[in-house]
Amino acid sequence: MNINFDIEIHPIKWLYYNLPYEKRNACSIIVSSYDIRMNKLDKLNSKIIFSFADISEYKNPLSFNKDHARKIHQYVDSLPSDTEVLFVCCDSGESRSSAITAAILRYLGRDEMKIWQNPHYHPNPLVYKLLCREFGFHLLNDDIEEKIKINQKALYQAISNARKQNP
Repeated sequence: MNINFDIEIHPIKWLYYNLPYEKRNACSIIVSSYDIRMNKLDKLNSKIIFSFADISEYKNPLSFNKDHARKIHQYVDSLPSDTEVLFVCCDSGESRSSAITAAILRYLGRDEMKIWQNPHYHPNPLVYKLLCREFGFHLLNDDIEEKIKINQKALYQAISNARKQNP
């Protein structure tokens, strides 16, 4: 399994406009609630595309599920050895993609807290929980709640800092 690649989170539109200029061997996990413009993604070395809503209700048929988690796990394990960057993209690049990235970072033994401590990301708890379980990490709900609190604190701190700069 290749573990020596960068992971970047972006909105899907970023891929459409920046991928033609990308010089690295790139792969992508793409999640959307909308249609994907496949012709704009030809330069990707490989890609996997999902459609599920950005909701945390486990029993909702539109939400992330164990089958999505299994496919992401298989995809990460089978990334080509020459992959230099994995783009993880969703509609806004904030919730589903950050949850997927945090779980992948944990799986690869890297620092996932940089996602939870970033006020620009708001990882979807259901996506994170199911994907971590697929990767073999059995999290308690308290573990996830603690990460959510860290993320909320980072957001509140960023808002507070912005207000101080622009009274």
